[in-house]
Amino acid sequence: MLSVFCAYFLLNAEGCRWQWTSFLAGASTAGYVCMYSFYYYFKTKMYGLFQTTFYFGYMAVFSLALGIVWNGGLCWHANVCLEDLLHSDDRLDRQ
Repeated sequence: MLSVFCAYFLLNAEGCRWQWTSFLAGASTAGYVCMYSFYYYFKTKMYGLFQTTFYFGYMAVFSLALGIVWNGGLCWHANVCLEDLLHSDDRLDRQ
């Protein structure tokens, strides 16, 4: 929802880079998950090369998938629908 508000205000200000803002606002959740995984790692006092490698490997894959596919892509698609909705009147006036 925050991504849609950011894109709406950028479109009102005639900002041409709303796509990147909408993508990064949605993908910022992945940064939070990645930072929390470091906190959780040190809180649980994990040790060992095998356990550390698997934990950070899976958390990196999960954070990237969360950021790119789920939140970034979903927010970007929602903002594309918002832009189509806002500019639908412009298309009707041209006909």
